[in-house]
Amino acid sequence: MFITVSHGGADAVVRTKKKVTFPNIPAAASSLESEQIVSAQKTVSVATVTKSSRRVWDKKLACYFCGKLLKSKISEHMARVHCNEADVARILAKPAGSAERKLGWEKLKNLGNFNHNVETLRAGNGEVIVRRRATKGSPDEFLPCEFCYGFFRCHLLWKHVKHCLCKPRAADTVKHRRSGQQPTAAGSSNPSNKY
Repeated sequence: MFITVSHGGADAVVRTKKKVTFPNIPAAASSLESEQIVSAQKTVSVATVTKSSRRVWDKKLACYFCGKLLKSKISEHMARVHCNEADVARILAKPAGSAERKLGWEKLKNLGNFNHNVETLRAGNGEVIVRRRATKGSPDEFLPCEFCYGFFRCHLLWKHVKHCLCKPRAADTVKHRRSGQQPTAAGSSNPSNKY
């Protein structure tokens, strides 16, 4: 901790040591040992890829309704166990294999993972479930998409948002590349350019 003291226009820096104390750690432990004990108690990690010569299907997903962590077939779990929920019934009403049904399952899967990740970060223990697993990374490097709630790396999130399937697409908000103006009702982008 540094304290700045000014005397007649001249600044001096006074160094003081501040002892870090934690209520659940004995007072005899040093501040360095205290920090190591606290970091050992609270660990949040990111789901990583398992290195193998073959593809391994070991990614865990969290259920939106019950919070269970499942290794695969989350849509079958929701259709079997949570078929009475309004969101699941709405998705099951869509034709099997349709794009709307796949998008609905994707949204529910991301919402379940989002709820799990928020609870993990709040508690300080557990594993953050991300959309694309990496070989290494820290939880601070990932942020959720504002449309689909999937966790992506901070520096790659803009690429996902650009093509996110959950992002609302409105035809009337499309701007022209060069002029940056909205198209007019007559079809020309410049109304002063008339014959």
